[in-house]
Amino acid sequence: MGKKNKIKANKITKPSQGTIKKTSPVKKTPLNSKPLFPGPWQTNAGIFLLLIIATLVLYTGDLHLGFFAVDDPQYVTDNPWIHGMSGRNLNFILGHPYFANYSPLHLFSYMLDYAVAGPNAYAFHLSSYL
Repeated sequence: MGKKNKIKANKITKPSQGTIKKTSPVKKTPLNSKPLFPGPWQTNAGIFLLLIIATLVLYTGDLHLGFFAVDDPQYVTDNPWIHGMSGRNLNFILGHPYFANYSPLHLFSYMLDYAVAGPNAYAFHLSSYL
């Protein structure tokens, strides 16, 4: 007769190889993985929608205010570099600071707003909120 494997509770014994312990499959998860937001997804989605609605209610009134006297004349209404989509204007926006700020994406956004809607304060405010 040949040598047979003996099976005992959660152990397999093989005469030639010693004892091998059986293990159950383990789920691989990152250490310390926790959900970003506590609670079921329905609660989190509801809270998110309430925050979106509250934000819209809060800022919707500003859409009709027009341009503000604080910095809109310098950055929008009197800024010749955003009043046209041209290589010269884009080159200036990318290569030079404007009013002591180097913010080419900010000015490029204004350039796109002006190209789409012209000097319309509603469109500028709406674009900023989105």
